[in-house]
Amino acid sequence: MYTSLLSGLDPHLDITLTLNDCQFQKIFVINLPERTDRRDAMTLAAALTNLQITWAKGVPGTDVPDKVIPGEDWEKSILRGNKGSWRAHMNVLNTIIDHNLTSALILEDDADWDIRLKSQLQVFARAAQPFTVNTHQAATVTDPDKIINVPITSIPSLPNQASSSPYGNNWDALWLGHCGTNLPTSTTLTTAPTNTSLLRVTIFNDLTVPNPQYLKAHPFALQDQLAELYPPHTRVVHPSSGTI
Repeated sequence: MYTSLLSGLDPHLDITLTLNDCQFQKIFVINLPERTDRRDAMTLAAALTNLQITWAKGVPGTDVPDKVIPGEDWEKSILRGNKGSWRAHMNVLNTIIDHNLTSALILEDDADWDIRLKSQLQVFARAAQPFTVNTHQAATVTDPDKIINVPITSIPSLPNQASSSPYGNNWDALWLGHCGTNLPTSTTLTTAPTNTSLLRVTIFNDLTVPNPQYLKAHPFALQDQLAELYPPHTRVVHPSSGTI
């Protein structure tokens, strides 16, 4: 238990996961070889938070022809940098498959995180389980017809044998950062996968969430929906929508 790192959270929240339970099998960081400045910064950040990282070579967008990008031709008008990022992520996914890794965290070399990342992952693991664990308890809190806000304190603890991962088993990708995501609504569900839920797990009084005026994807972006719909210092775990 690392309760001192969770002091900004709801004091009634029962965190039963240990720090080691929240580790991924590998942490990959995508980095273009010429960006030694970012590699240096990431090395220092990883050392500060005691993370062991594996470097993955970045791909210049100029090396990615349009014909290899999935989708129709009209869908391939994307920025050059995004093409390279997509290909680099695909290369990491190939590595995960080749080495039969059970889980991996993929970061880009300009990523930033709170120094309390590991304790945040403990909370996220609990909040993610209603979406990723096929159990009766998880199913009862999901209603596909309307938005449901469920406080994390009301999510029952699942037995260890219910899942081989603290995040559950029934998932392919979990988004730990913003990356342009939106809160799903009944309108966006019309174009989303059929199993997308409107469930939102709320974590109140989380002091690792910035003040509302700073909740923006970047300094020139509009304020995030989170700041408008929820009290200050509320974290929300939800299905992704509109991610880049």
